[in-house]
Amino acid sequence: MAAVSSKIIAFPQPEKKESSARRTRRKDGLFQVELRYKDPNGVAKKKSFYGKSQAEANAKKKAFEQELAVGLKADDKTGFSAYADHWLKTYKSDLRPGTKATYEHDVKLMKEAFGGKKLKEISLSDVQAWLNTRSGLSASAIKKSAMTARALFESARQDRLILFNPCDQLSIPKGPEGTHRALTDEERVFITNHCQDHRFYYAAMIMLYAGLRRGEVMALRYDRDIDLDALEIHVRESAHISEKGTDYFIDSPKSAASVRTVPILPPLDTILASAPKEGLVLRSAAGKPMTESAFSRCLESYQINLEQELNGTSRRWATPEQLAAWRSFPIRCHDLRHTFCTMLYDSGEVDVKTAQLWMGHADVMVTMRIYTHLSQARQDKAIQSARKHFGKLATVGNSVGNPNS
Repeated sequence: MAAVSSKIIAFPQPEKKESSARRTRRKDGLFQVELRYKDPNGVAKKKSFYGKSQAEANAKKKAFEQELAVGLKADDKTGFSAYADHWLKTYKSDLRPGTKATYEHDVKLMKEAFGGKKLKEISLSDVQAWLNTRSGLSASAIKKSAMTARALFESARQDRLILFNPCDQLSIPKGPEGTHRALTDEERVFITNHCQDHRFYYAAMIMLYAGLRRGEVMALRYDRDIDLDALEIHVRESAHISEKGTDYFIDSPKSAASVRTVPILPPLDTILASAPKEGLVLRSAAGKPMTESAFSRCLESYQINLEQELNGTSRRWATPEQLAAWRSFPIRCHDLRHTFCTMLYDSGEVDVKTAQLWMGHADVMVTMRIYTHLSQARQDKAIQSARKHFGKLATVGNSVGNPNS
């Protein structure tokens, strides 16, 4: 009898996949796709995807798998508001109060716009629509809002909570550029020689002839920061006022470059010789640091007094004829500072690096823009004067060449 072979035949088995999907249709008519997978930490998990069609459910599953492939925390459900609060606390907690308040204000507006959404649900169009609501503000304010949004979402991307930064293709709306102006020589001489008994006078003169910022003047002390023997002003601190306008505090200036020594130039040396010898340069009527409202009232009062001096009477008692010819005197703190920078340029002796140092600009390009603008303005004025002069020459030439003249 022949021997029976005991050889076992092995049939090939289908290769087992690491993740698999199970498709079912629910009683409510939705298609369900179930996926078993491992998260970036190797933990086995299960997730279901739903759609009105099989294709829709499969598309959601595929998108999820793609997020897993790039290491994204694909199952994360972090909302924008929660992450925004975390971002402020983690990345912006050690800023100066004034700077921190600016970030908090922008984040508050974003939370109102799309705070109910999850981070991963916010698209470029969502952020663009929010930024468009900032139109009408200054160009600088709009750019700062865009920078805040871009930085927040970039942190979320690096935390693997979103696949891309929705601000990458953001279009920044145009806003009006700064409208700072330099006072004319007549205006400068007028405010130097008038209203010298007003509380705002010495602060105005220091901004005009030393280029200090408003906050720097508000923190300036006669006995500590103004050295008339060495003819120097030492800028060490700056006053900051909260958005409410009531909280006043002294902190470091705008940047490291803002801590500086500014020379006391004529006629500021003569002006400060008659100034008080101690205490704050700018203070309330009660001798205390100013709130936002107190500062506004003081500046407004100074402007009213200047206009009275300029027109020879108060607006209240002016005749109809005087009101018709009334000359206003609008003046802003940064106009005074801008005038100082203009005078440095006009001197022809102060190079841009020295001007940067005295102005306290952190970036020399800021000073360069002012100098370039002034240079262009002078050139435009020169061109207009030349056109006028050469036009007269052409008229004279025509008269000489005309035998009937």
